[in-house]
Amino acid sequence: MGNKLAITSVVLVLLLGAILFSSRRPSYVEIEGHVYEQLDPIKAVPVAPVSGARVSNDWDATTATTDRSGKFHLRVRRVAGDEWVKFTARTGDMAACERRLGSLKPRTVDIFLKDPMHGPGRCQPN
Repeated sequence: MGNKLAITSVVLVLLLGAILFSSRRPSYVEIEGHVYEQLDPIKAVPVAPVSGARVSNDWDATTATTDRSGKFHLRVRRVAGDEWVKFTARTGDMAACERRLGSLKPRTVDIFLKDPMHGPGRCQPN
Protein backbone atom coordinates (compact mmCIF):
# COMPACT_ATOMS: atom_id res chain seq x y z
CA MET A 1 0.00 0.00 0.00
CA GLY A 2 2.86 2.37 0.85
CA ASN A 3 4.51 1.72 -2.55
CA LYS A 4 1.32 2.57 -4.43
CA LEU A 5 1.02 5.86 -2.55
CA ALA A 6 4.67 6.74 -3.26
CA ILE A 7 4.32 5.89 -6.98
CA THR A 8 1.08 7.86 -7.23
CA SER A 9 2.73 10.86 -5.55
CA VAL A 10 5.71 10.75 -7.93
CA VAL A 11 3.43 10.50 -10.97
CA LEU A 12 1.35 13.46 -9.77
CA VAL A 13 4.46 15.58 -9.16
CA LEU A 14 5.82 14.73 -12.62
CA LEU A 15 2.46 15.47 -14.23
CA LEU A 16 2.23 18.82 -12.43
CA GLY A 17 5.79 19.69 -13.51
CA ALA A 18 5.01 18.80 -17.12
CA ILE A 19 1.90 20.99 -17.10
CA LEU A 20 3.76 23.96 -15.59
CA PHE A 21 6.70 23.56 -17.98
CA SER A 22 4.49 23.34 -21.09
CA SER A 23 2.40 26.37 -20.10
CA ARG A 24 5.41 28.71 -19.82
CA ARG A 25 5.66 31.54 -22.29
CA PRO A 26 8.20 31.06 -25.06
CA SER A 27 11.60 32.50 -24.21
CA TYR A 28 12.04 34.00 -27.67
CA VAL A 29 10.06 35.67 -30.45
CA GLU A 30 10.55 35.45 -34.20
CA ILE A 31 11.26 38.74 -35.98
CA GLU A 32 11.23 39.07 -39.75
CA GLY A 33 11.62 42.14 -41.85
CA HIS A 34 13.42 43.97 -44.62
CA VAL A 35 16.07 46.64 -44.90
CA TYR A 36 15.44 49.17 -47.64
CA GLU A 37 17.40 52.16 -48.80
CA GLN A 38 14.36 54.41 -48.52
CA LEU A 39 10.62 54.80 -48.70
CA ASP A 40 9.36 56.41 -51.90
CA PRO A 41 7.88 59.71 -50.64
CA ILE A 42 5.26 59.91 -53.40
CA LYS A 43 4.08 56.31 -53.71
CA ALA A 44 4.82 55.38 -50.06
CA VAL A 45 6.37 52.07 -51.09
CA PRO A 46 9.80 50.68 -50.12
CA VAL A 47 12.59 51.31 -52.64
CA ALA A 48 15.89 49.48 -53.18
CA PRO A 49 16.21 46.46 -50.86
CA VAL A 50 19.64 46.36 -49.19
CA SER A 51 21.58 43.12 -49.48
CA GLY A 52 24.25 42.24 -46.91
CA ALA A 53 23.14 44.65 -44.18
CA ARG A 54 23.81 43.46 -40.61
CA VAL A 55 20.73 43.64 -38.40
CA SER A 56 21.06 43.48 -34.63
CA ASN A 57 19.04 44.37 -31.55
CA ASP A 58 19.83 45.92 -28.20
CA TRP A 59 18.14 43.16 -26.20
CA ASP A 60 20.49 40.24 -26.85
CA ALA A 61 23.47 39.36 -29.05
CA THR A 62 21.40 38.01 -31.94
CA THR A 63 22.33 39.28 -35.42
CA ALA A 64 21.28 38.50 -38.98
CA THR A 65 22.40 39.48 -42.46
CA THR A 66 19.92 40.50 -45.13
CA ASP A 67 19.58 38.38 -48.25
CA ARG A 68 19.36 39.60 -51.86
CA SER A 69 15.82 40.86 -51.32
CA GLY A 70 16.80 42.75 -48.14
CA LYS A 71 15.01 40.21 -45.93
CA PHE A 72 16.25 39.19 -42.49
CA HIS A 73 15.11 36.79 -39.78
CA LEU A 74 16.00 37.11 -36.09
CA ARG A 75 15.10 34.94 -33.15
CA VAL A 76 15.20 37.40 -30.27
CA ARG A 77 14.96 36.74 -26.55
CA ARG A 78 11.43 37.60 -25.44
CA VAL A 79 10.83 41.23 -24.49
CA ALA A 80 7.99 42.16 -22.13
CA GLY A 81 5.07 44.07 -23.61
CA ASP A 82 5.98 47.24 -21.72
CA GLU A 83 9.65 47.28 -22.75
CA TRP A 84 11.28 48.58 -25.93
CA VAL A 85 13.67 46.76 -28.25
CA LYS A 86 15.75 48.60 -30.84
CA PHE A 87 16.59 46.95 -34.17
CA THR A 88 19.63 48.38 -35.96
CA ALA A 89 20.62 47.86 -39.59
CA ARG A 90 24.16 48.72 -40.68
CA THR A 91 25.86 48.61 -44.04
CA GLY A 92 28.95 50.56 -44.99
CA ASP A 93 28.72 53.98 -43.34
CA MET A 94 24.91 53.93 -43.13
CA ALA A 95 22.87 52.85 -40.14
CA ALA A 96 19.23 53.11 -39.16
CA CYS A 97 17.16 51.99 -36.20
CA GLU A 98 13.58 50.99 -35.58
CA ARG A 99 12.20 50.76 -32.04
CA ARG A 100 9.30 48.48 -31.16
CA LEU A 101 7.45 47.53 -28.02
CA GLY A 102 8.04 43.97 -26.92
CA SER A 103 5.59 41.24 -27.83
CA LEU A 104 5.17 37.49 -27.76
CA LYS A 105 3.75 37.54 -31.27
CA PRO A 106 5.92 37.25 -34.38
CA ARG A 107 6.75 40.68 -35.74
CA THR A 108 7.60 42.34 -39.02
CA VAL A 109 10.15 45.14 -38.84
CA ASP A 110 11.09 47.21 -41.89
CA ILE A 111 14.11 49.51 -41.58
CA PHE A 112 14.81 52.38 -43.98
CA LEU A 113 18.41 53.57 -44.17
CA LYS A 114 17.55 56.95 -45.69
CA ASP A 115 14.49 58.07 -43.77
CA PRO A 116 13.62 61.71 -44.52
CA MET A 117 11.45 61.87 -41.38
CA HIS A 118 14.42 61.28 -39.08
CA GLY A 119 17.37 62.55 -41.15
CA PRO A 120 20.90 61.16 -41.35
CA GLY A 121 22.66 59.92 -38.24
CA ARG A 122 19.47 59.11 -36.37
CA CYS A 123 20.93 55.82 -35.24
CA GLN A 124 23.82 56.33 -32.88
CA PRO A 125 26.24 53.48 -32.13
CA ASN A 126 25.32 51.36 -29.11
